[in-house]
Amino acid sequence: MSTIIDTKFIINREKVISKEIIDKFINKPHLKIISVGSNVSNEKYVNNKLNHCKDIGITTNYINLNANINKSHIINVIKNTDKPYESIILQLPLSCNQKIDVQSVLENIPPNKDVDGLTIYNQGRLFIGNPFFVPATPLGCITFLKEINYNLEGKNVLVIGRSQLLGNSLSQLLLQHNATVTQAHSNSKFDCDKYDVVVSAVGKPLIFKNISAEIIIDCGISFVNGKMVGDIDIDTCHYKYATIPPNKDKNISAGIGTITCLCLLQNIIKSFTIQGGY
Repeated sequence: MSTIIDTKFIINREKVISKEIIDKFINKPHLKIISVGSNVSNEKYVNNKLNHCKDIGITTNYINLNANINKSHIINVIKNTDKPYESIILQLPLSCNQKIDVQSVLENIPPNKDVDGLTIYNQGRLFIGNPFFVPATPLGCITFLKEINYNLEGKNVLVIGRSQLLGNSLSQLLLQHNATVTQAHSNSKFDCDKYDVVVSAVGKPLIFKNISAEIIIDCGISFVNGKMVGDIDIDTCHYKYATIPPNKDKNISAGIGTITCLCLLQNIIKSFTIQGGY
């Protein structure tokens, strides 16, 4: 029997726990989100983060910069703070009118405030097996697998995607859980039938079909005629458990993105305490 899991119950349960932790603090964790230009998907992601933060008592500051902004101005906004115990997110991608080296901008975020886990320090810690802050979506995938009591040890896992934010970071986490990992991308040729777990993070609508695996995790999000879809045409696939983007037709209100928000909230609380917040 195939089951698509609605993940909303996970964040609802864990947000109660996180709020109880924050309510005991004298000070409050604070998140600053910086975005550049106009991007409909980014705006939805940012609003989702802001709402979840508000629900559990994390204060926020959202700064949307003009698309004509230059690199030095973005860096100044990152460095300019009047809030103690602040966490910082540079919302990607940047919708700039000029080409900007994103990594060189990210490096201005102190590692203990880098709750997206994208600085070289945090990526390096992850890749040597001693993680500090890990990107929230890979953490969300691991959290989902733990939630369904799935043991990764010795399992063959296919990760489709190679971004630092997801594909590369997730591959490292899976290896640290003793899985055997194959990493591919949208142009790779692979046999989807030989893997126990398939994770897709490409962001191209419904490009993968006829996958047969114990677990399918679809992290991709695209919009077709105003409707949110994933990378995987789940109706053509065979699986035991799956998580897909929200789908009204299937009565699914939340997918891996919801657990991603949960893991981000947990990273913000971690950053607060590491910085000496109490």
